[in-house]
Amino acid sequence: MISAFRKVQVKIENTFATADKNSDELSITVYERIFQKFFNKKKGDIGKIFPIYINIENIYRILGVFILNKSGSTSFFPELPPGTFFDHITLGKDITTNNIHLTHIIDSKHKKVTRLKIIPLSNNTYHLITFIIQDLNLLKLAPKEVIFPPVDIEYIELVKDAFFTRGEQNGSGVLEVIGAAGPVVIQVFLIPRGVDWTVMQFAKSPLGKFSEHFKIEVLNNVKKHIAHLGHEFQTEYQFGLLAFRYPTKLNIPAYLGFGIDTSGAYFNSSDKQLNSTVIKKLSKK
Repeated sequence: MISAFRKVQVKIENTFATADKNSDELSITVYERIFQKFFNKKKGDIGKIFPIYINIENIYRILGVFILNKSGSTSFFPELPPGTFFDHITLGKDITTNNIHLTHIIDSKHKKVTRLKIIPLSNNTYHLITFIIQDLNLLKLAPKEVIFPPVDIEYIELVKDAFFTRGEQNGSGVLEVIGAAGPVVIQVFLIPRGVDWTVMQFAKSPLGKFSEHFKIEVLNNVKKHIAHLGHEFQTEYQFGLLAFRYPTKLNIPAYLGFGIDTSGAYFNSSDKQLNSTVIKKLSKK
């Protein structure tokens, strides 16, 4: 952490990274996006910053960054290709209210564009979103050094709180994906208080007809990596992450799958024909 001219800047070394470039050289935008949102007008709410990386064939790539807010809410900023239809997902403190939405940046302003619907599963967890990525080049390499943009020194205590807990650096989460050939699949779940996070299994039902691509007999034999992320400022739920490599190539460069709430006040009407399950195609531009 360096300070000059009433500014403070954070630089973090990723010792595990296989790339030899920093975040600016790799054109990674997520670090700047979270600082623009939380160290601008919204003082005091940002709690903890927790990046998520993926190890695929011994090459580390970035999926995105979780922000665990002091209010108990959560924001997840994925590092996706330019032109993706949203900037981040926001979840309220209480999952029973279904207060979850996508936010996009329009004319430099944050705008809620679609209300999401978490999908209850038989193991008492909830599906939030699924990433299916065949073209691994859509996932940017994890940087050797993360360079966060400088912010006013008035935020110094918030910055310390965001990166350190009880004197220890928070670190990052790394999902280990084993296997080759097919797409990498990452599913994010909400796990209510009292539910064992180790019950996580791949959920086909939230993907609608798209689930037909995945065969049960194949899924039963793939090696899955599961992890969980607790919330420092609330106990209603924690996040579960499940990742694996499907062994057969599929004709799907990259997709996102999630549920939508068509009754939402800021529902994007262009998605109505997709009913309750949305599968969005991603492409590198």
